[in-house]
Amino acid sequence: MSLKFTVIDAFTNNPFSGNPAGVVILPSDTRYESQVLQNIAAELNLSETAFIQPRVITHNDTGGALSCPIKEREQLHGAGWTTFGLRWFTPTEEVRLCGHATLASASLLFSEESLVPADTHEIRFVTLSGVLVAKRIVTEESPSENLKYELEFPAADIVPASEGVAKRVRDAVASATIPDTGISFVGVCGKKPYEQYILVEIDNNHALEGMKVNAGVLKSLAPEYVVIVLCQKLAHGSHDIAYRMFAPAAGIDEDPVCGSAVSFSAQYWTERTDTAPEDTVRLRAASPRGGDVELVWEKSTSTARMRGQARIASRGEIYL
Repeated sequence: MSLKFTVIDAFTNNPFSGNPAGVVILPSDTRYESQVLQNIAAELNLSETAFIQPRVITHNDTGGALSCPIKEREQLHGAGWTTFGLRWFTPTEEVRLCGHATLASASLLFSEESLVPADTHEIRFVTLSGVLVAKRIVTEESPSENLKYELEFPAADIVPASEGVAKRVRDAVASATIPDTGISFVGVCGKKPYEQYILVEIDNNHALEGMKVNAGVLKSLAPEYVVIVLCQKLAHGSHDIAYRMFAPAAGIDEDPVCGSAVSFSAQYWTERTDTAPEDTVRLRAASPRGGDVELVWEKSTSTARMRGQARIASRGEIYL
């Protein structure tokens, strides 16, 4: 028995850049236990592997199928979109939210007309974080060979961390980076799925891009804070914000281009750059691989809309 997988670089259209995600489309006639999916993710050893389930059930079972809450079931049926289940695994654990693997999954599904018709431009994914929307953006500026994809994720309401938490974070970041790294803000969110995320803005004394970071030191912030987002406002160039994401406690030293870090930080970054809601904030993932994200924060719905490109890096088959 075997399953085909595709490795897709998200938030880029260039080779050897962006954030690689494994994507596996599971057959509709077979159920796979969570441990099997975890083993596959460990074998592929990417920051995240996404498993697409062609069917969505509305009750709990032990076969690894996703169940949709009753209040969200009406979002699964209608004209103009199609629905799939979606789960994400790091090499060590299942996670509740992953942006780049969702974008990668959407790009693969949109390329398969047997799964998503050519005239359908919206997918609704049933996930552990509810129903998430992905769209194919078709414009004159975005022809078929240069498509962009858009994700709609819940945004976070970030508040300043307590002084005790802020001091702990400052000490950890200084130890992990450069001792005189200036930190102007430490923010947290107490609501799911971002309760273990923390945002740290550093000043411009040292460029975030190219900065050496000892991710293992940041593990000391766990279990309270697992996802650490470092960001920096940019004064020049074509981007407004540079950011990097580290999650060593979840088995990810650095995620090259993290989508959930963007949705988590959407309101803060929009306000920090004096960008009007509904206007675009241009983000640069400052990791060694790099990537580009267009962000729009919708204030009325507290939604983050993230746009980016994706490209297939490799394909293969894993034997079970």
